Amino acid sequence: MTGYEAINAVLRDPGFRVSDESVFDRNLPGWRANAVLVHGADWILNLNGPRHYRIRSLIARAFAARRIGGMRPAIETMADKLLDAMADAGADGSAVEFMHDFAYLARKRPSHHLGGSGSR
Repeated sequence: MTGYEAINAVLRDPGFRVSDESVFDRNLPGWRANAVLVHGADWILNLNGPRHYRIRSLIARAFAARRIGGMRPAIETMADKLLDAMADAGADGSAVEFMHDFAYLARKRPSHHLGGSGSR
């Protein structure tokens, strides 16, 4: 699927809801006894309807194009450092693991910029 209109239509179609607490209640009896599932149920990616929109509106400013654009130099520097470290680790022919050595670390590092904190 491509194009804004098509993707927007799917995202707003109730038939494409994510598995939220109501789905867990139906399909996973006793899920509330599992701390990981309880914690994950409150993530924005696992929320539908008003709860999703409320959380999204609270964090929307952090993901505005101007804000993200301002982070570009820091993100590029971080990516360069991670790629350099991967190149060094694999310079002797050793295997490197992209998800472990780049993607996971890249996902975690820039988040401190969103909250305005200078530390990791």
